[in-house]
Amino acid sequence: MFYAAKKYYGRLGITTGCPKCGFRSKKYGKKDGRQRYRCLSCSHVFKRRQANLPVSLVDFLAFRRYTVKTVDQETLCLKLKFSRQTLSAKFNLFLLLPPSPGLVNRIVPPAAGSTALWTYGFDGKWLGRSPVLLVHRDVINKETLWWSVNFSESMAAIREDLIGLIAVCPGLIPPAGAVTDGKPGIASVIKEIFHLDHCQQCLVHVARDLKKYLPLHSPLEATQKLRTVSLPINGINSPADRDCYLAMLNHWHEQYGGLLKERSRPESGSAVKRKWWYTHGNLRRAWRLLTKDQSSLFCFLDNPLVPKTNNSLEGVNRHLSRRVGMGKAKQLSFMLWRLAFSRLKTKRHVLTLWAYWKRSFRTK
Repeated sequence: MFYAAKKYYGRLGITTGCPKCGFRSKKYGKKDGRQRYRCLSCSHVFKRRQANLPVSLVDFLAFRRYTVKTVDQETLCLKLKFSRQTLSAKFNLFLLLPPSPGLVNRIVPPAAGSTALWTYGFDGKWLGRSPVLLVHRDVINKETLWWSVNFSESMAAIREDLIGLIAVCPGLIPPAGAVTDGKPGIASVIKEIFHLDHCQQCLVHVARDLKKYLPLHSPLEATQKLRTVSLPINGINSPADRDCYLAMLNHWHEQYGGLLKERSRPESGSAVKRKWWYTHGNLRRAWRLLTKDQSSLFCFLDNPLVPKTNNSLEGVNRHLSRRVGMGKAKQLSFMLWRLAFSRLKTKRHVLTLWAYWKRSFRTK
C-alpha cells in the first residue's frame, strides 16, 4: 500500500516541497542531467537537495496509519520488515516535531473561513493534573480549528489561541454561536472575541456539577428534591419543556428557599477565624448554577445551530486516548499529530504536510 501511494504521487508529478515557501512543487524539466522542480505557489524553480533524511515517505505513511489507529506496530513491523526498535526510533523523530495548527490551516483552509455557517466549541483534554490540551472546534462542520498545550484552561490561554486562529484565517466569519463547558471567564473571552451575546453552557457538564453538589444519599430533603428536579435538564428540547422546568425550580424555591440564606457561626473559643459561612454551601452552589445565568443554559432553544452539549468536543477528546508506556511529552505530541491528521482528507494534503515537515526537520 505504501509503495502504491508513492507511485500515485509520482504520476501526479508532485514530488517535493518548495525550499522557499514550503508549498508543493511539480517536475519542470532537467538541466545538466538533474531534475528541476517548479513551485506551484511562488513559481520558484529549484533542484532537489540530496540531503538524506533518516525517515522516508513510506515511514510517514506508516506513522499516519499508526496514529489514526488503523494498524498496530506489530503489523507495521511485518509489512515494512523493520524491528520494533527501528520502527519506534523512526516514529520518535516524528514525535519530536509535531505540526502546528497554523500549518494545517494553511494546507487545508477550514470551512469556517468561507461563507459556511459554523458554531464554535471549546474543551480541554487533561493529562493528569497538568498539562492540558486545549481544543477549539467547528461543531457544525466537524473540524478541529486550533489546538495548543497549556498548564491550565485560563482566560489568557484561550485569548491567545483565538487571536492566533484569526491571524492565520483572516477570512474567518463570526460563528453563529458558541458552546463551552460553562466556566464564566472562558465564556466572557469567547463572547468578546467573536462579538456574541450569549455562550451556551454544556448541559452535560451542568448535570455533572449538580451531581457533585447534590449527593444522591444526602440526609437533607431539600437537596434530594432539588436533585430530582434539576438533573433532567439535559432532556429539555422545547420552550414548553423549559417553562415547565423553571416552574418546578420556582416551586422548590418557595418551599426550601430559606435554607439558601442560613448561616453558621463558630463556637465561642474555637480557633476558626471566619465569623460566619453559609450552612448549606453546596446547595447554594447548585442553585446559583441553575439560576445565575439562565440565558446561557437555553441558547440552543433560540438558535438551532447551537448544540446544547459539548459532545462533539468530548468525542474528539475520547479518541485522543493515551498510549500505554508513553511518557507525557510523547503522549502530547502523539495527540497533536492525531489532530493534524484528522484535517487531512486527501492524499495531496498528506503529501503537502510531508513536504512541510521535511523542510522543518532539515532546519532544526
